[in-house]
Amino acid sequence: MAKNKDKDHVDHSLLLKSLVAGREVHSTAQNPLMAPPIIIAGMYRGGTSLTTAAFALSGAWTGHTMEGNQFNPKGYFENEGFKSIIHMMLQISGYNDSDDLPPENLPDLRPIDRLHHIIETMMLAEGYSGGPWVIKNPKVPFLWRYFDAIYPNAKWVIVRRNVDKVAESMGRVNVLSIPPKKKDLSVENLKDIARMYDMRLDSMRRKLKPEQYREINSEDVAGEDFSKLRGVVEWAGLSFNEGAVSDFVEPSYFHKS
Repeated sequence: MAKNKDKDHVDHSLLLKSLVAGREVHSTAQNPLMAPPIIIAGMYRGGTSLTTAAFALSGAWTGHTMEGNQFNPKGYFENEGFKSIIHMMLQISGYNDSDDLPPENLPDLRPIDRLHHIIETMMLAEGYSGGPWVIKNPKVPFLWRYFDAIYPNAKWVIVRRNVDKVAESMGRVNVLSIPPKKKDLSVENLKDIARMYDMRLDSMRRKLKPEQYREINSEDVAGEDFSKLRGVVEWAGLSFNEGAVSDFVEPSYFHKS
């Protein structure tokens, strides 16, 4: 994947300064206000919004999230500030949100404690006051090492979906054909992209310790089979709210979006 060279109009000075400034930052372990996060890792159109919704409905804090649209009518449950942080990290590394497969090992942005500070300052500004919190973004599989380093006690939830169905959904939504990419992708190319994302999730799973992660199949959740989901939500320290989750799930949205 070629790097994005059109970065002349992007000012990263504030983010770069905050990532590299030599300022003391208290870790989560030293700050009892900040519980370790629940981090949802999946791929575009893979069911991460649906899964994150289940955690939010069961009491996890999300902050200000992306509103729904015709592709996700009930919302994305993706924190807007966190999305911007991910986007800037990619651009600093020479990529952008419409690049489908940035490398797994992006350039180092140390000291990573600054990333810790940025995320938690944003949370406090949005009203976080303690307890479990959940974040997700489809680029997490490419940046997960940064977040594992600053949150060693995070609960990782790897969301899976059949790659053929992911490719079909990508084709309907056309998420990988936005500027500056601006080109249509064939079904086979979309399947290749979905398979590559799946490989990145496999890589995460191999490198995380067994006690750090759990896996969920989003097709099961969309089909209102909550048996595995309940266990994962409870493993993450929440009480599963089956009534709210059942009312939220709409299979037709999941399969037709």
